Amino acid sequence: ETSTPCETTTTPTETSTPCETTTTPTETSTPCETTTTTTPP
Repeated sequence: ETSTPCETTTTPTETSTPCETTTTPTETSTPCETTTTTTPP
């Protein structure tokens, strides 16, 4: 899968979501730790 490491990601891209503080998951990415909007597929 194509997602960036949760260690050093601060700006979510089109295909990656940061693990640190994400409140809105992107279209094709699964948040690593905290998600408060939708559940990853």
